[in-house]
Amino acid sequence: LEKIHLKLARCTGVKYKIPEDPLRCVVLGTGMALEQGDAVKDILTSVQ
Repeated sequence: LEKIHLKLARCTGVKYKIPEDPLRCVVLGTGMALEQGDAVKDILTSVQ
């Protein structure tokens, strides 16, 4: 998956930045989603 961010950027027009610590980003993002509770409830349940 090396350089996949370049293909995604080319296909979507969205710029991507690869974080130095991707796992930490996932953990922090999950924590933020859990703290928001109802605000993200619809998003999380619609993915199923």
